[in-house]
Amino acid sequence: MVALPPEDWRAAGKTGGAQVRVTYKNKSVVAILGDTMPWKKNIRNGAGIDLNPATAKALGLRPPFLVGDVKWEWV
Repeated sequence: MVALPPEDWRAAGKTGGAQVRVTYKNKSVVAILGDTMPWKKNIRNGAGIDLNPATAKALGLRPPFLVGDVKWEWV
């Protein structure tokens, strides 16, 4: 599961349950949009996507983490 800012999923016409491919260092996983982050203007740490523990683990990440080269796209 992932969370995205409302600007990202609303602009794409997506709702909860939409599939998102997340890629980090040549590893990809398909997760579902299951939560909403704050509006981008209110995000203070620069995060563009929030990964739940299972999605992070599938990508080889261990909390706590804040990485800048995670990419995502709608599936």
